[in-house]
Amino acid sequence: MKAPVRACCGVLSLVASAHAFAAPQGPAGPDELRPKLEAHEADEQSLPESSVPTPHAPWSGQTARTVAPGDWEIGVFAPLRYGLTERVELSTHALANLLMPNLTAKVLWRASEHLVLSSEHTLAYPTPLIETLSRAGTGGLWAEETVTPTIVAFHSHVLATWLPEGLPRAPSTEDRRHALTARAGVRAAASFGRANLTTADLWYLYERTAHWVNGATLDATLAAEGPIAGPFDYFADVTLFVLLGGEYEDGSPVWNHSAGLAWRAGSSVRVEAGWWLSAGDFPGPDDWQLLPRFDVAFRW
Repeated sequence: MKAPVRACCGVLSLVASAHAFAAPQGPAGPDELRPKLEAHEADEQSLPESSVPTPHAPWSGQTARTVAPGDWEIGVFAPLRYGLTERVELSTHALANLLMPNLTAKVLWRASEHLVLSSEHTLAYPTPLIETLSRAGTGGLWAEETVTPTIVAFHSHVLATWLPEGLPRAPSTEDRRHALTARAGVRAAASFGRANLTTADLWYLYERTAHWVNGATLDATLAAEGPIAGPFDYFADVTLFVLLGGEYEDGSPVWNHSAGLAWRAGSSVRVEAGWWLSAGDFPGPDDWQLLPRFDVAFRW
């Protein structure tokens, strides 16, 4: 009698074991999951920085790179810049807005290891500025009897920046690397109403405002920048303006060149000092002019 009972008990044990093996496992309890979660978090902390290079950089106005989202920059002469999104930077010459409302959008199109491509688009309304500076004596750039039309100016440029050292893997307030930038585009303006407006015969303004009178100006720039030693950087650029339309139907070239040194006083202040040279077909008595260049910029 004992043998059959033992056999039955053995069969029941085998059936129970098989059932337990085949049954689906229920969700693990908190105590069982905790070690796994801790191990996962440790693995994440040990991962390297993102392998995607960032196209953002502080003090990036001359390059195709943009200000990081949420960051602000402004200089005494440099425009106010704001990183709107990962791809869009907005800028404006804040003081000029009092007499010439203006807004520029830099749009990032592509960023690979060594190349960044973007475009800049500006809209400005210079009519109040011209009306204010059409006067005799000190501060007058146009004749007092100037009749100013309604002018809407717009600029579009394409930028390409090559970085020999490649883009960084994470944004940094101390991102300093050599960069070579090519920039080319057109400045155009549409005028409405009667006018006898002439060009502003003052170096630097002349080549940048001639399209208000004659309709269009082409320009192309080559710029270089990078670190030298310690907190010091260098910058240099050369720009060719070709004035079109009106009295410039055959094209009138004007060259601009600037260069100098920049001192980074920490991560939030940049001081620039150098020179600015302009030369070409100018309506005044001189064919060239050399001026000092100075600016102090802040970021936050």
